[in-house]
Amino acid sequence: MLPVRRYNGRAKPYIGVMTGSIFVSILLVLALLGTVGSLFLGLVGFVRHGSTDPERSNRLMRWRVMMQAAAIGLFALWLMTS
Repeated sequence: MLPVRRYNGRAKPYIGVMTGSIFVSILLVLALLGTVGSLFLGLVGFVRHGSTDPERSNRLMRWRVMMQAAAIGLFALWLMTS
């Protein structure tokens, strides 16, 4: 059942907030998957090649940090829209 808001005596579904919350939660899941993916790729590269390619390791670490920051920001936004 959709939450309703009274407007001039008539009930209207409150879809606007729910749609935004769903969109933010989808983005949050994608950011979390990106974080886990870049962490996993970094671990696989480290186990497979050791530390022979520090440039690739740095690039993956930067991606992980950016995705993690995006996930934290989206989580905060999701909390505000829920």
